[in-house]
Amino acid sequence: MSARSSLGASISVLIGFGYFNGIIRANYISVFTTFMVDMAVLGVYLGALLNQTGLFRGIGKFPLASWVTALVLWPLIVSAVPQNDILVQFVAFRGTVWLLPIMLIATRLTDDDLRVIAITLAGLNIVALGAGLWCYVYGVESLYPVNAVTKIIYMSRDVAGGHLRIPSLFLSSAAYGGTMVGSLPYIVGRLFNTKNGTEKLWLIAGVFSALCGVALCAARAPVVAAGIMLLVAWLMSGLSLRVAIPIVLGLAAFATIVSSNERFQRLTSLSEKRVIVTRLQGSVNENFLDLLISYPFGAGMGSSAGTSIPYFLAHRAPKQIGLENEYSRILIDQGWIGLLLWLGFIAWVHFPIPHSIGSRSHIGIGITMMYSASVVTWCTAVIGSGTLSAIPGSILLLINMGVIVARRQQLAMSARRRPISRSLGARVPRMNPES
Repeated sequence: MSARSSLGASISVLIGFGYFNGIIRANYISVFTTFMVDMAVLGVYLGALLNQTGLFRGIGKFPLASWVTALVLWPLIVSAVPQNDILVQFVAFRGTVWLLPIMLIATRLTDDDLRVIAITLAGLNIVALGAGLWCYVYGVESLYPVNAVTKIIYMSRDVAGGHLRIPSLFLSSAAYGGTMVGSLPYIVGRLFNTKNGTEKLWLIAGVFSALCGVALCAARAPVVAAGIMLLVAWLMSGLSLRVAIPIVLGLAAFATIVSSNERFQRLTSLSEKRVIVTRLQGSVNENFLDLLISYPFGAGMGSSAGTSIPYFLAHRAPKQIGLENEYSRILIDQGWIGLLLWLGFIAWVHFPIPHSIGSRSHIGIGITMMYSASVVTWCTAVIGSGTLSAIPGSILLLINMGVIVARRQQLAMSARRRPISRSLGARVPRMNPES
C-alpha cells in the first residue's frame, strides 16, 4: 500500500519495522519474526518494481548499479563454495547483500520523500524515548525476557549502580544510540528547510528525543560518532554560523542531560585513556595483518566474528574468527577480493566530495550531514561490527550513500549542461528586435 503512495512512504514503513524489530523478536521468538525485516525489505523492492517502474528505467546503466552487482555477485560465488554449513552460509550471505539495493532506490528519493522520512523518524524517536524511559523506570526486564535473543542486553550491566544499559525498542543499547545518531541528518536537514511551525516543533521533538536516547542508552560509540559527524558537517558547511549555532545548542542540551543523572555518565569514561586503548586493542591491532595473510580467500561465509546467526542455527555455526571490526568481518567471509571491492566502493561513494554538498540549495545541510554520517560510520567500522547488519541503522546508512551518489551525479550533469549552454549561446545569432 505504501509503495503505491511514494518511495518515501515505503521507506518510512520499512524503517518503522526496523525500529520495532528488536522488541518484537525478543518477545515472540520464531523464524517469522527473525526474518520480519527481510520480508519488509522484499515488500519495498517489489513495490518499487511494480509501482514505480518509470523511476528506475535505465538505472542499470549507472555506475552505482555496477558496484552493487559486484558486491552481490562475489559473496554469491563465495557462498557457493561449501566451506561451512549451507544454511549458515545462506544466512551470512543474506546479511551481507540483502539490503544493498536500497542504495539504488535511494537515488530516486525526492525532497518530498525525504520530508516524509524525516517526519516519520521524528515520531519513531519520540516513541523510542518513551520505551527507553519505561525501561529506566520499570527496568529492562519489564519489556525484555531473558532468552537467546536478548543475551547481549543482559551482558551489559555496567551502568552506575549495576544497572543494565537501556535498549529501548532495540536488541542492544548500541543499536538504540546508533539509530538515534543515524536519524539526525534526515530530521535536521528537514528542520532547516521547512517554514511550517507545527512541523518544526515536531522535528525539534525528534532531535531532542534522539539526544536523550544517546544519553539514556549509555553506549559510548554513538557519542563519538555523533561528535565527529557534527564536526565534519560544520567543516563542510564552510564553518557556517547557521550550522554552528544549532550544533552548539544541541551539545549544550546533551551535556545538561548527561550531567543530570549518574546513570547517564558512563559516557564520561571516554576521557580515560585506558578505556580507549583497550577498545582499540580489541578491534584494531596487529592481528588484522595476521588475518589478512592467513585468509586470502576467506574462511567461508558465516565464519567471521560479528556475523548475526539466528538462535535456531547457533548449533550449526562454525567457530568465529576475527576481531570486533567490520573490515575483519568482510575479510574473513569474502577474502581479499571482497575486502578490496568494499574499500573501492566506499572510496568511490565518498570521493570526490561534491563541491556544493553543503550549500543551502536543495537540501544542502541535510546532505552534508548524511555525507559526514556515512564517512564517520565507515571510519569507526574499525572498532565495531554490524555496520551492514544493524537494524535499522544499516538501512539509514545505505540510504545516505544512495542520496550522496545521486547528489553528485546531479551536480555533474548540471556542470556538463552549463558549458553546452554557453557555447550554444555564443553560436546562435541574436534576433534583431526591429525585424
